Amino acid sequence: MTRAKQLVEVFTSMRPTDINIGENARRGVRSLRDYLDYAYSGKVPERGAATGKDPDSEFEVAVMRLINYLGYQCDPQIGVAGFYIDIGVRNPDRPGEYLLGIECDGATYHSSVSVRDRDRLRQEILERKGWYIHRIWSTNWFHTRSTEIDRLKRIIEAKLEEDRKAYSATADYEETPEVVTQAAFATEEEIEQEIQEESILLEEALERFWQQNIQPQHPDRTRSILSKKMIKTLVAARPTNKEEWFAKIPAELRQTVHPDEGEFRQDIFDIMSEYE
Repeated sequence: MTRAKQLVEVFTSMRPTDINIGENARRGVRSLRDYLDYAYSGKVPERGAATGKDPDSEFEVAVMRLINYLGYQCDPQIGVAGFYIDIGVRNPDRPGEYLLGIECDGATYHSSVSVRDRDRLRQEILERKGWYIHRIWSTNWFHTRSTEIDRLKRIIEAKLEEDRKAYSATADYEETPEVVTQAAFATEEEIEQEIQEESILLEEALERFWQQNIQPQHPDRTRSILSKKMIKTLVAARPTNKEEWFAKIPAELRQTVHPDEGEFRQDIFDIMSEYE
């Protein structure tokens, strides 16, 4: 058997669960795992990444301590396509992946219709990307704590059991040679359409980031690091680090950016990396 034929047999028999994407996994390994997940499920996973940011409130700290007490690890402020999820509960079976996201809503949340509507839309987007979001209200947490703890424990255990069953079914499934040989390659038009759709999603993610993180501090968009013109340029150039920023973004456009907005550049690079 030739080396090439051996490689073909390896990749056609490989399953998503055969690849462990730990926290330090290289981008190529993650991309291969995402491709296999897509091949098996038809969906491109959006796993999210720990940002290193601190929890936003003592309420979130208390919930994280409880999760740790239940025997699970978790991270605050998980970045997903321009959004932040308050807490991500790690999957104990697969390092580097999350079982679910937890949102900790304070008392002021109830009184703001616009915030509720915006957050509902945000949750719908995250759910379409494969995330399960569990909400905990601060009032319930402090007044009926035992009930909320029991509910949280049951949800985590249920999601873990559901995940194990799903991957067990995937591992037991064997695709027939006929299906493999009949798999159609994407046409140039389909590839071009996918690229265009991804560009639209990236543009929307950058727009959301500007609205949620930059606009409240720097409302003048004419000199923004995410001005309309800059977003179009970023989507076309796709810089993911400082060197690419200076190499791919025209100097006359970079020079219009207000100096105070330089602090957002790494966050923008992180968003760009998710759409490579």
